[in-house]
Amino acid sequence: MTGPYRILTINPGSTSTKVALYEGELPLFMETIHHSAEELAAFARIADQYAFRRDAVLGLLERHGIRLDSLDAVVGRGGILGPMPSGTYLVNQYMLDELRHPKEREHASNLGALIADEIARRAGIPAFIVDPVCVDEFDDIARISGLPEIERKSLSHALNLKIAARRAARELGKRYEEVNLVVAHLGGGISVSPHRRGRMVDVNQALDGTGPFSPERAGGLPVGDVLRMAYSVPPYDDKHYTYEEMFKKIVGCGGLVAHLGTNDAREVEQRIEEGDEYARLVYEAMAYQIAKEIGAMATVLKGDVDAIVLTGGLAHSEMLVNWIIERVAWIAPVKVYPGEDEMLAMAQGALRVLRGEEKAKILTKPQKQAKIIATSRWCEKPTGRRTQMAIRTTEEAKELLDKVMELSDEEIKILKAIREMGSTVPVKLAARLLVSPNTAQGELHRLREKGLVTNIQRAQRDIFASEEEEYFALSDEGEEMMTILPLVEKMRGAS
Repeated sequence: MTGPYRILTINPGSTSTKVALYEGELPLFMETIHHSAEELAAFARIADQYAFRRDAVLGLLERHGIRLDSLDAVVGRGGILGPMPSGTYLVNQYMLDELRHPKEREHASNLGALIADEIARRAGIPAFIVDPVCVDEFDDIARISGLPEIERKSLSHALNLKIAARRAARELGKRYEEVNLVVAHLGGGISVSPHRRGRMVDVNQALDGTGPFSPERAGGLPVGDVLRMAYSVPPYDDKHYTYEEMFKKIVGCGGLVAHLGTNDAREVEQRIEEGDEYARLVYEAMAYQIAKEIGAMATVLKGDVDAIVLTGGLAHSEMLVNWIIERVAWIAPVKVYPGEDEMLAMAQGALRVLRGEEKAKILTKPQKQAKIIATSRWCEKPTGRRTQMAIRTTEEAKELLDKVMELSDEEIKILKAIREMGSTVPVKLAARLLVSPNTAQGELHRLREKGLVTNIQRAQRDIFASEEEEYFALSDEGEEMMTILPLVEKMRGAS
């Protein structure tokens, strides 16, 4: 079949699940299933909402008379899977396992691939995700926090931020790669991001980190008070929370829910119209914090901002939008795109694969990165800079150092090349090092025998690829060796 393809898209958000059916890029229907704070409060973890939301989606399809065997693909919103390039990914078992058992954070978008996969399996068709919330285009400077153990991460409404940014660029008569924008997604969670020449170079960590409070998230909080509350220290000594209870308080029961008992901005505005002064104060405070975050992100662009873009469900609120515009219009013209085009973007991602315009990407288990810690044992004098490595004991350090000293210059050159490329095949390595493919392959296999690289057989398991490629990447030990390479090169230079 060459088309038109019928694509089902599923977008679980913090307070709703959006469902749409496309024939090509034409929407046949689009509907939002709203989930009240009371309904969601019955679940201790977001993962526990899976059956509840799946059944809601299946019930919606049944009401619309949509047979599963009429579909060609199902797309779920991408969840938190670790930093990854943008694109369309085939849902596979590794992805499902990662989403069912998140290592750090939970988010409603984690449910997208799970629901899409179950429906796709019943229909015998592929399931995809597109531009997940973990798309990462940060500059290195944006990753640094005030504690070396804690890195700022890129977690955002990337799908809608990108679409809104491209729309604004078109309206400005330019390409996305030619403009600087500050884009704010205003929904159950709020993401504010500076876009510099086609890259989303920073964003507040909208899930459980920083930025404005939202309908149900606490946003940035005074860290000291959070610690005192978590450990029941005065003046919070009458409070006793588990980790799960504290997390729920920050994500799910924060923001408007904490202050006003609702995550529904329409209800808040109704209360304001009826004279509720506290509701007005809290709602305007949310607009104030959004505007303040926009101003902060404008400094990332050094004030060179072509436009400010407000998008997402809350952008339907004229009251909220006007409060924001009053505070930021002096920075740049403000464009307002209420709602979002995430559903279309998801369908377009699947269509590009089904039409053969691009191949679906495959998420595989990443090579474990050496944990970076500062250790004074490797202090380089007289500058005082520290070589960073993942060594805990003197014995381990000496053993690793001896192994690195035994490597030839050619082997070090190859390891450096692999690290820069992330992973490689012999042909690509050969082109980079100006050697024959056979030579590159032989060197890679010798390094594998030493335990410094691993061989990854990627069978290109998506339905649109045919060839198999042999990939190599650094092993855990290889990664650790690279952390002390600057020291080794200095020692060799002195000998």
